[in-house]
Amino acid sequence: MLPTDRSSVNRDLCMYHPQRKEKCTMMRALYAGVSGIRNHQNWLDVIGNNIANVNTIGFKSSRATFAEILTQTLRSGTAPHGTFGGTNPIQIGLGIQLASIDTQFQQGTFESTGNYTDLAIQGDGFFVLSDGNQTFFTRSGAFNIDAEGYLTAQGGSLRVQGYMADQLGSIANNLSPSDIQIPFGMKAPASATTEIGMYCNLDAEATDSTASLINAGLTGVTQVSGEAFNGAGGTHTITLAGTNATQGSGLGTNSGGGALTLTTELSTLGIVNYDDFTITVDGGTPTTIENIDDTNTIGDLVNAINAQVAGVTASLDASAPSGGEILLTRDFYGSTASITLGDSGADSIFDHVFDNGNAGAAWAFTAGLASTMVATDSFVPNGSTTPIVSNLSLTADETTGLITGISDLGGGGVSILAADGLAAGTLVIDTDDTTHTTSIVTYDSLGGEHVMNVTFTKSATSNLWNWEIEVDEPAQIISGSTGQAMFSNDGSLESFTYDGGVLSFSFNPNNGAAPVVSIDIDAGTVGGVDGLTQFASPTTTIIQSQDGYGMGDLSNIFIDENGTILGSFTNDQTLTLAQIVLADFYNAQGLSKEGGNLYQVSANTGDPIYGLPQTNFGSSIYSGYVEMSNVDLSKEFANMIVAQRGFQASARVVTTSDRLLEEITRLKRA
Repeated sequence: MLPTDRSSVNRDLCMYHPQRKEKCTMMRALYAGVSGIRNHQNWLDVIGNNIANVNTIGFKSSRATFAEILTQTLRSGTAPHGTFGGTNPIQIGLGIQLASIDTQFQQGTFESTGNYTDLAIQGDGFFVLSDGNQTFFTRSGAFNIDAEGYLTAQGGSLRVQGYMADQLGSIANNLSPSDIQIPFGMKAPASATTEIGMYCNLDAEATDSTASLINAGLTGVTQVSGEAFNGAGGTHTITLAGTNATQGSGLGTNSGGGALTLTTELSTLGIVNYDDFTITVDGGTPTTIENIDDTNTIGDLVNAINAQVAGVTASLDASAPSGGEILLTRDFYGSTASITLGDSGADSIFDHVFDNGNAGAAWAFTAGLASTMVATDSFVPNGSTTPIVSNLSLTADETTGLITGISDLGGGGVSILAADGLAAGTLVIDTDDTTHTTSIVTYDSLGGEHVMNVTFTKSATSNLWNWEIEVDEPAQIISGSTGQAMFSNDGSLESFTYDGGVLSFSFNPNNGAAPVVSIDIDAGTVGGVDGLTQFASPTTTIIQSQDGYGMGDLSNIFIDENGTILGSFTNDQTLTLAQIVLADFYNAQGLSKEGGNLYQVSANTGDPIYGLPQTNFGSSIYSGYVEMSNVDLSKEFANMIVAQRGFQASARVVTTSDRLLEEITRLKRA
């Protein structure tokens, strides 16, 4: 092994000059102590630099390592032979040398600054900087934006490197890192709406379908009110055919043969028995007419019957063959009503007023007729010409049995009343539409705004809604402005279709923009509830989203964890402006320090590997933070003590060797 310095040369000379052996032995210890002093001083220099940079942003501490310089062999080792064992070599070290000063790239802690251009790397990688000629690398992310919009470091002398995006926010592949310049004053171009999303509910029970009487004709209808349950609007033409129910009646025949009047005295008719005259209604319990005697008149009898017998009306019929007889009429209409008269003795009221002196079978009740009326509804929905025909149910007055109403119009909910009973004829009733309208602003290619109104109208078909789109002038609809939304009986969307076989809605803005704005309507998944639904809950028919926007100015900047510089624009859009690039190395400790927390490549680093923080290196960039120094003060102070003691010990070796040399010199003088 060749000697590497002057001390080594001196030591080697000692081996070849035995007459100077004692002095050379002392020289060997002396120079070993000197090397210890010198290299412990180097270590203290490294420690001092670390401590001085304890608050330096992005600083990475250094570590000094030592190695033995060289070893002098006094006797080589021997192998065992015969009865003798082998011997180990006898060697003396000749001092210490600095083996390396290594940069420690352990992660530093973060400090919040609130400045969005301050960046800190969590993980591997270095920011890339350039002065236009040379490339530097750093972990210090204290950056600023200069007057020209460049992202700079080192007080503006270096520019941060990355990839620039185009006007649409796209970054091309295979770009080389270049200066990052924030394009202040940049505008985000307008984009025409291509899709709208509906995430809402149409109330399955909703109805605004108020009914109104348009023409009663000869039907006798006097009142129409209420709202159709099915919510469908249109014109109902109701045809009534057949006859209403009629009342039953019976005409008496008096025994006097002459015409009765209200003043005719009962005593003149030959009545003897006034107490047993009974009237039975519909086969029920007979009612005996009371308080009638020979002092009363026919008028008194009529009044007594009307007062004492429910459901029967007595009157004097002047049109009878005799010129005047009592007529008993059953108040309830229909074929099931009846009136039965009776007595228990001769010469009764029944005999002489109703039964012609008990002539037999002179009194007879003629039953009324049941209703034969039917109602047919021909409904033409608004906006349609095709009628929907259905039969309607008729309702009778519970007291009289007369058919006075129609039910089931529009699924129910509408009251149709004829107070005096329905009659054959034609009736016209209108019902209002049940609608829900929502609107949203859409955009053309120039960023022009167009209000798009979507109206849902409930149809007469269960679970079916018609929809129609309108846009404000001067825009003109091209196609796809009407269609249907059909729902399943579980409230989920069954289908959403356009009339005319088209698959989207389109209109012409008529303002110089692209002549066709085509918009897909996303009503949700068929069979799902992630869009339009129809449940029995309040309507929330709103358009939740649309993807168009007008032109916008750059208003704010932020940086995400992948190092993407994003711009926020006044049109609520966010575009990529640039991408910060990081560099890494196979041997980062081989980087050469250039001052100012800057590094450059050396022959032992390998070429820089450029990439994106999260995408390529698994690192993250945090905006508004800087990475502080990774110096561990407690460790540095401990190292300082060790280095100091090493320095002191090496100094003692030198002073001790000096005294020994002095003694040897005195021996030669003697």
